[in-house]
Amino acid sequence: MLVTRLAVFLIGYLAVATIGHAPNVGPQPDNELAGLPGRWDAGWYLGIAAGGYRWEPDRHNPRVAFFPGYPMALRLAGRALRLPQREPPWLWTGVAVSCVFFFAGLIYAYRLAERFAGPDRAAPTIWLLACYPYSVFYGQVYTESLFLLTIAGSWYAMERERPWTAALFGLMAGLVKPTGCLVALLVAWPALRQLMHGDRSAGRVLPRLAAVVSPGLGLIGYSAYLKYVTGAWTAWMSAHATWGRVAKNPLELATEFGAAIAHQGLAGFLQARPYDAFNAAATLFGLASVVPVARRFGPGAAAFVLASLAIPLTAGGLMSIGRFTSVLLPIFVWLGARTNNPTPLIVAFALFEGFFAALFFTDRPIF
Repeated sequence: MLVTRLAVFLIGYLAVATIGHAPNVGPQPDNELAGLPGRWDAGWYLGIAAGGYRWEPDRHNPRVAFFPGYPMALRLAGRALRLPQREPPWLWTGVAVSCVFFFAGLIYAYRLAERFAGPDRAAPTIWLLACYPYSVFYGQVYTESLFLLTIAGSWYAMERERPWTAALFGLMAGLVKPTGCLVALLVAWPALRQLMHGDRSAGRVLPRLAAVVSPGLGLIGYSAYLKYVTGAWTAWMSAHATWGRVAKNPLELATEFGAAIAHQGLAGFLQARPYDAFNAAATLFGLASVVPVARRFGPGAAAFVLASLAIPLTAGGLMSIGRFTSVLLPIFVWLGARTNNPTPLIVAFALFEGFFAALFFTDRPIF
């Protein structure tokens, strides 16, 4: 889906050239095109890729909030290409790396759609995934492309009864994001189904057990590294407080939303808090899919979707929830299978993705 990534960057550049940057976002690059991918979290990932975590005991160290899977992949690419110590080459290398991961993830997603929805629904599924409004982050210097690859690779490998491949992808998922450990839920159901209807010898049980536990091992591995460096297993969790990610009650959030809409009216609320409204809409979209996903793919996929929404909601409210929904692959496979005429939905998705691209590249808080 190279065309969708090129469109995102073209819209972003035109938005910067015509609308301009949001006020009070700091110094802007001298060359807008060269610095175009350098938005929001990109700087953090570049810093880790180029210089590691640089833990200093007496100072605040927010870098540890970012898991190592993606920046280490970027570091390997940078060293292989002998990149100079200048930001633009690293930024655009990050874009290329992310696009490669995205393309590989789409291949696995296509094969899953063929398996579950049939060959005629596979291509529409991929278009729905690539044009989803928050898919603007695929191809950016963000983790989403690599995370999609690990999710799709784990799920596909387990469905094809290749548990060691699923275990490898699962381990990677746990090193990419904190919620990567939830991939265990996605692979557990097909693993259980295979064991219930086949040989239960140790030679079959152990590989499947490895596939289920490997995402958690990725999370534990990074936490163990932080324990060694910082003395705290959950240093990554504490660092998230820098961005306001603290424990929140989703019910209180919903109540507060209802009160705000009742006080301001829907139009007033949308004008005052548009980004919260976008994230809330994505949350409702994800939650509404849980039951149909369970019916089509089983409880494992539904639990993966639900937990992938519930945990961030309780640990930071609506912040970045829209971005988190973009990697919930079971939703898009179900949607592709369920939608008889996907073209209107694909067009609607693409229009909003273009809108979100304009917001993202002009430094509005779509992150």
